[in-house]
Amino acid sequence: MAGRFFAASEVAKLLKRVAIERSRGLTLTQAVKAVGVPYGTYHRWVRRFGGLDGRQIKIVRDLSRENARLRRALEELDQPAPVTIFHMPAGRMETVADLPPAARTSRETPLSPLVSVRRTHH
Repeated sequence: MAGRFFAASEVAKLLKRVAIERSRGLTLTQAVKAVGVPYGTYHRWVRRFGGLDGRQIKIVRDLSRENARLRRALEELDQPAPVTIFHMPAGRMETVADLPPAARTSRETPLSPLVSVRRTHH
């Protein structure tokens, strides 16, 4: 069962209505029932939006969505790039200039000035 989405202004109004019902002497459980909001939803709203008005709640929601979008984009950037490995027996330290031309210009392989490689014997 899908839950109902409440607009930011509705959330602010419902939180105020619960506060008014509480000031009339109702318990929290009775006040939440009188307003027609699930008890867990009320507590989630208070934790996230307690003390904010409708405009501020909308800003918090927009920032949360933007934050989630940026986190997904950052995760995509953090994926390791494919690495080209040159398998060459009889290793020794060589400079990048000693590598084959394709390896020197490869954008896939980050190379330092000194790289441990193994030469092939043809």
